[in-house]
Amino acid sequence: MKKASTATAAEKEKHVTIDGHELTLTNLTKVYWPKDKITKGALINYYETMAPVILPYLKNRPLSLKRTPNGIEEQSFYQKDAGDNFPDWIETVPFHAASTGKMVDY
Repeated sequence: MKKASTATAAEKEKHVTIDGHELTLTNLTKVYWPKDKITKGALINYYETMAPVILPYLKNRPLSLKRTPNGIEEQSFYQKDAGDNFPDWIETVPFHAASTGKMVDY
């Protein structure tokens, strides 16, 4: 029987600098799509590769994030409000959320 391999620290997290801001990307070995064995790290790598193509279409548009904290096959929710812990160097836009009737920072 094969012994299960353990991920190295370098595989579990990555430090990147974006516009002079250092970020730590964590849990990179977390499997998001079990059937296809696609990890969070693979998804980040895909977005990094596709950014030049995707970002021009997202510029100046408020975004929401569909979150599936326990994997794609588990319950999900949409995060529209940036929240109190959102970095202040990322621009947000106040927006009236029709679903809650509240103002949120997209």
